[in-house]
Amino acid sequence: MTPQQVRSRVAAIDPADEDAAHAAEDLIWQDTLAAIAAGAHKPRQLAKEALATALLDFPRYCA
Repeated sequence: MTPQQVRSRVAAIDPADEDAAHAAEDLIWQDTLAAIAAGAHKPRQLAKEALATALLDFPRYCA
């Protein structure tokens, strides 16, 4: 996984589709953490790109 791949996945999230956006965000974070744990190159950049989803404006409901 590269920072560009993460950035592309974040850009593909449609905040208007709340359920899909939340699921996509979760999957990006999971995949990014897995890549970092596996020894990905530029782990800090990967994390930074994945955390950019927090700037997207859609409701995040927690139980």
